[in-house]
Amino acid sequence: MKRRIKGRTYDTETATKIGTYQISCGVSDPRYWTATLYRIPQTERFFLYGQGGSDSPFANTKGDITGYGFKLQPLIRAAAFLWARLHLPQGILYEHFPDLCDNYNFGKNGKPLPVHTSYH
Repeated sequence: MKRRIKGRTYDTETATKIGTYQISCGVSDPRYWTATLYRIPQTERFFLYGQGGSDSPFANTKGDITGYGFKLQPLIRAAAFLWARLHLPQGILYEHFPDLCDNYNFGKNGKPLPVHTSYH
């Protein structure tokens, strides 16, 4: 998929694929979705391309009808890291975001430990 958003081109064919996550339910389930995180070569620009059913974050709505949809969403680097931290294996995080990984702890199974934020 190729889209131009705010004067910038995002193309799944030419971008570097970082990783894909797919929710564990069947494609016919309205909650089903899959998304791939991409990086545009030689830049710090990232985007997420996803698709999913009518109850997914990628649903397509026209009027009162909601159905299967596709979306391409540009992300800043920090947002790309946070999405990857939630949905991709630890090794991918260290490969693509080594400087950001130093600020996070990981559990014994390689999954990130919960993020606790306090507001003072």
